[in-house]
This record gives sequence, structure tokens and C-alpha cells, in this order.
Amino acid sequence: MVTSDEVKKNLTHGDAWLRVFFIVVFAFVYWVVNWVLAAVVLVQVVWSLITANTSEQLRAFGASLGEFLRQIVRFMTYNSDDMPFPFADWPKPDPDE
Repeated sequence: MVTSDEVKKNLTHGDAWLRVFFIVVFAFVYWVVNWVLAAVVLVQVVWSLITANTSEQLRAFGASLGEFLRQIVRFMTYNSDDMPFPFADWPKPDPDE
């Protein structure tokens, strides 16, 4: 059982509040990146309709955006303590995909 002193100590711990701040910041970044990803999808669809091919650069950028979103979700859900870009390198797309 958690005592009230432990709860008080946890609520006043600066690192916990700093993480909450970054979760809020990354939630906003996640929202913005989703719009960017939607634009990438739209451009890729138009490109493929016009040329009958996909753009390799857009595919790579979309894959790295997806990896960035995955890193944000892992950080926000406490599955990782590693903060995403700009606190780490920009993610590279998985070459196996």
C-alpha cells in the first residue's frame, strides 16, 4: 500500500513533472506530424496516379515519420525513457520493410 508520504514525495518530484511537460509537448508534436503524414500520403497518391510509380523519397520520409510517431508513443506511454527527436537522432526507416 502506498502511504500518503510516498504520494506527497512522488507529486513533488521534479523529474515526474518534467516528464509530464514533455508528454504534453510530444502530444502536440504527434498531432502536427499526423497532419504532415497525411500530406505525404496525399502527395504520394497523386504522384502514383500521375506517374504510375511511387516516389522513393516520399516512401522513405513516410517510413521515418512513422518511426518518429512510434518513438513518441513509446515515450508518452512510459514504454521508453528515450525522448524522440530533437533529443535523439532523426529515425531512419527500417530497411527490412
